[in-house]
Amino acid sequence: MTTVVNKSSGDLSVSAHTLKSLLGIKFSRAGQRHASAMDFKSVNHLLDALKIQAVERDFDQYMAVLKEEIMSNHQITINDDLFAKLQKELLHR
Repeated sequence: MTTVVNKSSGDLSVSAHTLKSLLGIKFSRAGQRHASAMDFKSVNHLLDALKIQAVERDFDQYMAVLKEEIMSNHQITINDDLFAKLQKELLHR
């Protein structure tokens, strides 16, 4: 099983910057989409959890939520090429 892991607020920031760059959305929106994909209601909720321990999410579950969030909020479709770029950036840090 492959997982997206955030061990600190720095990891969250890097993940949000990755989404911002690859999807062309604002940093604050990218952070929110990342938090949702990590199964949190907000960036602050995710930050609070990171103060206690690292947070992990199965990559397939992460991407299922992210695809839905990105399509419904930004009208962006994550195609196979974009999926591969996200996978490379989010899993190989």
